[in-house]
Amino acid sequence: MKVTVKQLMWIFIPLLTLASVAIVFVERAQLPDGYGLLWLLPLVYGIFTCSFYTRIVNTDYPITMLLYFGTQFIRMIIMPAAIALAGEASASAFSFVTPDHLHLAIIMILLEFVIVGLFAVVRGSQKIKNKRERLPVLAGAKEVYIVLGIFAVAVYVYFKMRGIDLVYFFTIPLGAEERIGDLTDTFLVLARRIVTVAISFLFLCVVDHYRQKETLRSNKRNLNMPLLAAVLSVCIIVGERRSAQLYTAVAVCYVLIIAFENQKGKILRWVCGAAFVVFALMSVYKQFAGFLYDSYGEAIQNSSMSIGEFANTLQSYFAGPKNIALAMGFAENVALEPSQVLFDFARSTFPVSLFIKGGGQLTSVLLNNYIYFGEQNAGHVLSGTGYGYVFGGMLLFFLPTLLNTAFAFFSEKCVHRVKSFEGIRIWLYVLLRFGINLTANTPALISASSIHLVTSGLVLWAAVLVKRSIMKGKAGEAS
Repeated sequence: MKVTVKQLMWIFIPLLTLASVAIVFVERAQLPDGYGLLWLLPLVYGIFTCSFYTRIVNTDYPITMLLYFGTQFIRMIIMPAAIALAGEASASAFSFVTPDHLHLAIIMILLEFVIVGLFAVVRGSQKIKNKRERLPVLAGAKEVYIVLGIFAVAVYVYFKMRGIDLVYFFTIPLGAEERIGDLTDTFLVLARRIVTVAISFLFLCVVDHYRQKETLRSNKRNLNMPLLAAVLSVCIIVGERRSAQLYTAVAVCYVLIIAFENQKGKILRWVCGAAFVVFALMSVYKQFAGFLYDSYGEAIQNSSMSIGEFANTLQSYFAGPKNIALAMGFAENVALEPSQVLFDFARSTFPVSLFIKGGGQLTSVLLNNYIYFGEQNAGHVLSGTGYGYVFGGMLLFFLPTLLNTAFAFFSEKCVHRVKSFEGIRIWLYVLLRFGINLTANTPALISASSIHLVTSGLVLWAAVLVKRSIMKGKAGEAS
């Protein structure tokens, strides 16, 4: 009898829940003050997930449900065990964060999980109407995408000749003794966007071309070029943020599986393998300070990550109690006007952001300014739960995570309904941006998503117009 992944998860979730609870109880004497309720996180996750398991796995929104309960699994099963094993290393280094903050933060995580989880179960139970029934097609003119690709190469070479790397291939160069950081110059961001959009659309051209060949005559070799294009796409690095590689890997896998469904295993092996290697090297660069060494091997030899550092990393990226408590302490010491929320959303929405640049600071920047006495604008992640507490207190602290989840559901519905490869690729990015970062503050997710929607949407719109013009011309010649 063949055991399915769904059946395995049904077995492992209770076991891992009990294991996490046991670890917290065994190590409870080593926990800093404020973590007394930590054992409730895995317990509530296990009870909730098992109670609604059938509705979670049987849904028209598999990606959103997987991402929500997957990220919450890390947050509520793995993270508590890591915090317990880390002991005193999980205490906050900031004097304005108290044990009461940590205690309340754990309660907020529990309430948020139940509230947003119920929303996800109800929303995920609804059927998607007008789902795509046929294979998608390339909606725009390939000529437009090829011209864009040529222009992107020219842009890349132009900046490369001036010592500026808009993208990196396979690895990030070492030995610079400082991190590459993020591009902040608007002109450079736009130039990089031209390159990444061109790569995305050219990949779709390759897929569409060989999908048509597969339709005429089925041959396993038809996958080779699209698969090579997918692997190369994954190996193009746009910065030190590893999440970008995840977005690309999932997106190209999804598109290839739709086009070549009978070769799903081969697609997953090659793309996931390439993504793993690139992700691992980027992790060495970022987590092990690879930029200080001349080779990745040397960086690995000199690296060390304690359980305390691992637990603190999880708390930062998955909105742990310490991360939320930091935002709570900030909220109690810095008075922000409600209009700051409107500014955050406007400043993060492209192209509105172009007209209000310099009009103030984002809340995430104000938080880091407060923590580092005005010396740094970044360093600590402002979570959605923390952002909600800063402006909504205990009444609305869960709202940003709820909004992120709602955006993810809407994006997945678009993915399943659009009839073009371009539409699938565009909405997949938005889905993954919100789905993988469900615990982040909403303005931060809107920023990259709005830039992606506008720039990619404009290219698609132009390509569709050109294709219609070409088709009308051919129809006129035929008549």
